[in-house]
Amino acid sequence: MTPVIVATLKIPILFGAGCMRLCNAYRSVLLGIASNHALKDVTLNLSGNGLGTAGSHVLEVCLPTVANVSTLDLSDNGAAGWRSFI
Repeated sequence: MTPVIVATLKIPILFGAGCMRLCNAYRSVLLGIASNHALKDVTLNLSGNGLGTAGSHVLEVCLPTVANVSTLDLSDNGAAGWRSFI
């Protein structure tokens, strides 16, 4: 898990656009946000990362536990794998 996210009291916007990170990194970020109950109304931008099938699976599994994300931008990630997510 990401210790900085778990210990932070306020993150209004988490910008991860165009990072092309591994799915494990996204999983860690989402679980870090979910476990920090002090965070409220977080805007998470994961646009332009080519998440594909593996990324959509990580979001499908992790997002239901993340109640403190109020806005999620997944634009420009390609169409592959998103049918199961939608």
